[in-house]
Amino acid sequence: MSVLLGLPPGNPFIPASMLNQSIVVLLLALPVLSCGGQDAEAVTAAAAPVQLESAERELRCGCKIDSVGHCGNYVAEGDDWLEISNPDAFGLSSMEWCGVNPAVHVKGAVAGVRTGDKVELTELLVDQ
Repeated sequence: MSVLLGLPPGNPFIPASMLNQSIVVLLLALPVLSCGGQDAEAVTAAAAPVQLESAERELRCGCKIDSVGHCGNYVAEGDDWLEISNPDAFGLSSMEWCGVNPAVHVKGAVAGVRTGDKVELTELLVDQ
């Protein structure tokens, strides 16, 4: 055992300098090991698919949304903006509402499955 630890044969004790180094390394690693990751249950819950029932929702290009800042098709769900993951299925271009004045609120009946910050639409009927 003492050979594995790099100790002279016959010395069953760890030198104080080696012990101090080990304690320092352990103390530095503990916050990373214990608190560094998210709770696995919380991560699973956040990514679990959630059915969005059909409702009137606002539709907007991501470049007109401060929290997004780039083009794409988005639908409002409460305080969240969800990226539409299947725009082609409903004949949407990649920037369907990009040229719309932000003062104009495009709305439509929207239903789908939310996973994280995206939604896969099952229904989209845009108000005219």
